[in-house]
Amino acid sequence: MPSTRASPPHAPTTACTAPWPPIDEDWNPAVRGWTVDWQRHYAYLTQPLADGALLKAVTAGVTRHCEDIGRWLATQQQGWNLLNTEQQARLGALGITPARVVRTRQAPATIHVRASPRKPSTKA
Repeated sequence: MPSTRASPPHAPTTACTAPWPPIDEDWNPAVRGWTVDWQRHYAYLTQPLADGALLKAVTAGVTRHCEDIGRWLATQQQGWNLLNTEQQARLGALGITPARVVRTRQAPATIHVRASPRKPSTKA
């Protein structure tokens, strides 16, 4: 018959008193000011780049885990000013820059000139 007596307390082992390993700082992206969706796309983008893919090859239609990271990347570049400083820094560390704004010349406005009514000719 097993003993039902409580065992005497044991001194804590070093495994119990050792500090916990650091928690991944990105485990809660809302604290950093972005969504889980942004974090996931960022992580998916870093994977092929870490494997040697060129950034210019990541265009719309390039997917990772069924997510279009090329389209997401273009969106980040177009909306660069909407990103917070750390998001810009993280993307910048990967070599990503804001999309260049192409300014087009505006066509001159069309001016409509109303012709004055012609006077009937008096020559016979």
